[in-house]
Amino acid sequence: MSRTLDGVEARREYAGRQPAVIRRPRHDHGVVRSLAAALLTEDREQVWSLATEHLLATGSRLSVFADLLHPAQERLAELWYSSRVGHADEARAADAVLAIARRLPPTPTAAPVPAGSRCVLTALPSERHTLGLEMLGAALEDDGWSVRMALDDRLDDVLDLIVDDRPRFVGVTAGWLARPAPMAALVQAAHALGSPVLVGGQAFTRAPDLWRRVGADGRAPDVRVGVVLARRAARGRGVPRSGAA
Repeated sequence: MSRTLDGVEARREYAGRQPAVIRRPRHDHGVVRSLAAALLTEDREQVWSLATEHLLATGSRLSVFADLLHPAQERLAELWYSSRVGHADEARAADAVLAIARRLPPTPTAAPVPAGSRCVLTALPSERHTLGLEMLGAALEDDGWSVRMALDDRLDDVLDLIVDDRPRFVGVTAGWLARPAPMAALVQAAHALGSPVLVGGQAFTRAPDLWRRVGADGRAPDVRVGVVLARRAARGRGVPRSGAA
């Protein structure tokens, strides 16, 4: 059986392919701190300026997501989780990040995944923290994937979509899980249809072994690792189509 893959090994694989992208830890990055501060003060002009400067420097929408927007939003989510900023502040910041993410132009990769590579990205119906999933979807489209988003859908509707699309993998996000059973049920149902499941989001960041407990095939701690894991799924490597990790 193919072995599962967590974020650490995926980062190493990415580093081996593109060493120029490796940077300091994200939360220690001065630009990330500046971006988070601009988000809290609702300075969208400054946020847009920082994002577009990075886009021009890297030529990659994925780099903007992975190096700036996602870590800045993670930083603010941690502040909210520790009660250092209010829910309204965190929600406004998330809206600003989403608006910027949606404005960034596509930057298709020069070496996309094979034509016809499909994936489904979803969340439990009660999930409201789907910003990271949207950024992952855009990054995957740049990488050549056909992406179907299924948000606020009932489990049966998601499963119908899996049957219709026969995706290479299903990606699921969770900002908070009161109990793991509903997520485990989704994973088990996707497995029964032959689709491996990759998970991500703050719930899995706070509890790094949670992905194994719900039976997922891999965990993506950020957008860049998500793209690496998706490529492994496209090649049939590292993300088995059998049961739990």
